[in-house]
Order: sequence, then structure tokens, then C-alpha cells
Amino acid sequence: MIARKLVKKVLAGLFLALFLAAGSVVGYDPGAAKVPDLRLAAGQTGLASLPWFHHVIYRWREAGSVERWHSSPDPPRIDHPGRYTVQMSVFGVPVREMMVEAVEPVQVYPGGDSIGVLWKTGRLAVSGYAPLREDSGRYVCPAAEAGITPGDILLSVNSERVQDLKTAIALIDRSGSQGAEVRLELQRGKRVVKAVVKPVRCQSTSRYRVGLVLRDGAAGIGTLTFFDAKTHRYAAVGHPLTADGESLAGVDSGWLLETSIEGIVAGQKGRPGEKVGLFLSHKAKLGNIEGSNRYGIFGHLGRLPDVLGAPLPVALASQVHAGPCEVLTVVHGQKVERFAAEILWVHPGAGSSGRGLGLRITDPRLLSLAGGIVQGMSGSPIVQDGRLAGAVSHVFLHDPTRGFGVLAEWMLQSASFFCIFFRAAPWMRQSMFQQFWESCADPFTILTPV
Repeated sequence: MIARKLVKKVLAGLFLALFLAAGSVVGYDPGAAKVPDLRLAAGQTGLASLPWFHHVIYRWREAGSVERWHSSPDPPRIDHPGRYTVQMSVFGVPVREMMVEAVEPVQVYPGGDSIGVLWKTGRLAVSGYAPLREDSGRYVCPAAEAGITPGDILLSVNSERVQDLKTAIALIDRSGSQGAEVRLELQRGKRVVKAVVKPVRCQSTSRYRVGLVLRDGAAGIGTLTFFDAKTHRYAAVGHPLTADGESLAGVDSGWLLETSIEGIVAGQKGRPGEKVGLFLSHKAKLGNIEGSNRYGIFGHLGRLPDVLGAPLPVALASQVHAGPCEVLTVVHGQKVERFAAEILWVHPGAGSSGRGLGLRITDPRLLSLAGGIVQGMSGSPIVQDGRLAGAVSHVFLHDPTRGFGVLAEWMLQSASFFCIFFRAAPWMRQSMFQQFWESCADPFTILTPV
């Protein structure tokens, strides 16, 4: 028996030596992604042993410290916040040195409230036609006659790039008042097309127009994920905003509106369902949009939801695991309810895709009402083990009971990054927040005839 164990150790040692030697030939780096750098909650054991070798020895100490190393055959438990250097050795041979950051848990209030989202797209899309009445009483639409179609994106007027409605309106009116045609450049799918249009003077607006309805914004329904009651910072939606079938990166202007869910179109295989919502008042803005990325939208709330509930710690990626969970969302009116679900898998390293976990709805009532995950549920908080684990982000077309979620830790980091003015000194915050909220009175235009 002793001889057999000795043979196993010798073979394992030889295999390790050959593995490291081969790595030096092909450019193997012992510090590469065999065990990724981790962020752990203070007091959490989150380092997994190397699965293919026994006799792993861990050594750790505070980063930059000259104190003696702590050593153990078991993964270390780091009780105090800070940054630590952790080394892993097999049979005395170092195979990995990594940086581990232990952090205090961050408490936030989970959302679940349905929100209306209005945002600037940064481009002018043709939404439809607005026929013009000539002095003779005849209605004409020069843009339609020139072959411009709904869905086209207006790029330039008379070779001048346009991204806002005021500029487009002024350029078209100027050409018309001079009796000249306008040269329009538009994006149609992946092609760029050109059109020459003769503006017509509109009797109702007393300016020259081409008969188009342009849209510089978009609207949709999503779900509030979490917020901080002290700073009013929030995160929502859980995925990039889209317009005209394309994801929009870096949306930094828009508003959140109070919304009531009036019905649900249940999802079916091959056809996603959706929440049917009603914006309660265009003037009742809940907050603004200051930034967006693949993890959702971020900004500040002008007023907090009426029902706060209890704050929850945000789970770090290393704390989220496969198993039961709950999804918080609204299925009727404005009442946030809890529904049973299951996390199927977790991919902490999938940050570039925004798909950090797989989710399946198991609650019989939600399955009966909605068929599973529906559009408008994006951003719904996922709670596991008393922590905010993530948010619903996508639904599978072939199976509406399943979908993807984004990890709450990713959203938390993004919310802190985008909401920069609350890093100001405390004495500055009140005046800055007052200026922000007074700006909410500014009108938000989505559709304008030109």
C-alpha cells in the first residue's frame, strides 16, 4: 500500500515537471488564467483547490507587506478587508500567484418596480410620413415621392451631419426658403442611400418641410434592479438599450417614468411575451439616465419608490451559485411580487457578454400568467441566500421559461462609475442634486415632423 502511494506521488511529480517544462516551450505562464484573480467578501472562503493535483499549499499575506507568510493546506479565509497576495504551490513548486481583494458587503435596496424608460438615441430615425397641405389645398409628401422609407436613418442634410432635430429642421427650412432642393443621405440597413427632395411650405407651421416624421429617442418598459437610499443612485434593465434593432452603447440622456402594468402577453416558443404598461404621467419623472453599458442603465432617482422593504447585501460573483432563487417583478399594477426560480449555472468570467448566469422560472403562477420570462422583465432582481445575486436580462426564444441574467456585482460597479457627481464633497451634493432635478422640467422630444 505504501509503495503504491509512493508510485502515485512520483508519477504526479513527473507529470507536473513535464507540464511545466512543456509550458515553457509553448509560452505557458504560471500566472495565467488557471485560477482567476478574485474579489471576496471579508470572511468568505472562495479559493478552490486545483482539481488535478493534490498537496496544494496556500501562502498569503497583505499585498506589499513584508510580514511573514501565513501557510495552510486549506484555502485561506480572509477576515479583514484589504488586498492580499496569495501563492499556490504543488509539491513545493509555485504554480500561481494571484491578487485577492477582500471587501465589505455593500447594502442596497432591491427594486422590482416597473419603469418607463425614455432615452435619446443619438440619431434621427424616419418613423413615418406627415403629408403637407399646399396653398392649393392638395396634400403632398415629397419625402415619400423621393423613395425615403420608414426605418431609414437620416445621416446628413446638404452634406452636413445631423444628430438632433433642431439642426435637421433648420437646414431643411433654410433650403426651402431659398427655393433650393435638399440633399439627404440616409442609412438603410447596411447601405447608404441618397435622396434629393424639394421642400414644401407647410401652412400649419409656416416653415418648409419634406413630409417626414423623425424620431430622436425611444421608449420602453423595464424593471428597476436596485438603488441606494442615501445617494439615490440606481441600476436598472440589465442589458444595453436598443433602437431600430441595434444595441446602443453609451446612452447618457433620458428619463425614468412611473409605470403601471395593465396586462401581459404570455411568451411562447419562438415568440417572446411582453408586459403591457401605461406611463402614468409624462411629468412624473422618477429619475434620469446618466450612463449605460452592457449591464443596463444607471443614474439618479428624483424620488424613491413608496415601498422600500429591507436592504440586501450585493452578492459578489464568487457567492452566486446554482440553486433556488427568487425573482422580484410586477405582473399587475405597481405591486412588486416574489416568484420562485432557479439559477442553472454561473459564469463570473463572462463579463464581456453580460451573461453571468442562466435562469429558469419555476413559479407555477408566473408560468401561468407569462409563460416564463417576458420583455419588460429585464432588470428584475434575482435574490439568492438573502443577497442580491443579479438581474434578469434575456429570454430564450425557444424556451421562454429560461433565460440569462447579469451579475449584480457588475451592475454595482457600473452604477458607481457612471454616477460621478456624488463623489463630490458632502457639502456640494445638495446644490448639485437640486440643479439636476430642476433640469427634469426640460421637455423630452421623441417624434417631430420635418
